Amino acid sequence: MNKNLFHLLLALPIVLISLSLIRSGMVHYSWPDEAVAYLNWYRSQPLSNTELLVIPIANGGLVLFVLSTIGLMMFWPPSRYLYVASIIMVFAGDAVSAMGVPVVFGGWDALLDSLSSILVGINIGLVRKIRG
Repeated sequence: MNKNLFHLLLALPIVLISLSLIRSGMVHYSWPDEAVAYLNWYRSQPLSNTELLVIPIANGGLVLFVLSTIGLMMFWPPSRYLYVASIIMVFAGDAVSAMGVPVVFGGWDALLDSLSSILVGINIGLVRKIRG
């Protein structure tokens, strides 16, 4: 595989996740008033103890995801394990948010999330093939 294509495949999930995070912080004016009102109510609620515990872990996972991706681009062997560990840490945050109340999720947000998940899966397969 071409080195530039490999770097592109590694960097795309970071770009897509960043776009998804930016979009999730925005109020979507094309949504129905009920959805916007629910989103505003949900954001005004205090965090539970579980969320207070898991959110820093998930945020640490996002930082580790970026750092391990840079390590993978430089072919640093331990970054393979850090990459998978970061995905598990982010998954912990997703699992806790899934156990809470329903979350409003737009079509573009779902598309960006699905694409980033697919690319992360492809990257895990590619990383598995790299022997360090």
